[in-house]
Amino acid sequence: MRGLRAVLALALVLALGGCGASGGFPGLGSGGECPGVARPLSELSTSADSANVFLYVTNQSFEDPVVRVVVDVEDQTVVDQAFDVCGQHNWVAFPLALPTGWHDLSISTHGDVVTRSRVDVPPSPGKRWVVVSYWTDPERSVDVNVSSEPVGFA
Repeated sequence: MRGLRAVLALALVLALGGCGASGGFPGLGSGGECPGVARPLSELSTSADSANVFLYVTNQSFEDPVVRVVVDVEDQTVVDQAFDVCGQHNWVAFPLALPTGWHDLSISTHGDVVTRSRVDVPPSPGKRWVVVSYWTDPERSVDVNVSSEPVGFA
């Protein structure tokens, strides 16, 4: 099963081509017309090699082609920037180093808190992958997906 996942992930990354994400994560180049550039904001930000939480943010809305997304871990802002829809193929990577245990996430767009989520960070060498997706169909919303396995496009 793991081999099949790896093949599917590689196929997706190759299919995304020029509109991939950035942020220094392997397999996700900064892409041509749609560069995804992470701007680290806190001491929780780290290199991909040192990260135990791999946070990705994406704008999946053609209705709002650019949206400002703010992500706080506890009361510390780790993301605060505009995200371009880029054909819906633009995942921006934010590698984080969080202490073991539960952490509260607060995600806001357009200045309003949209959703809250929790992430349980396991002891080393455990890792978590968190994908924050902004949508406007059928209404403005944010999905947060937490996984103990790498996500398909990473």
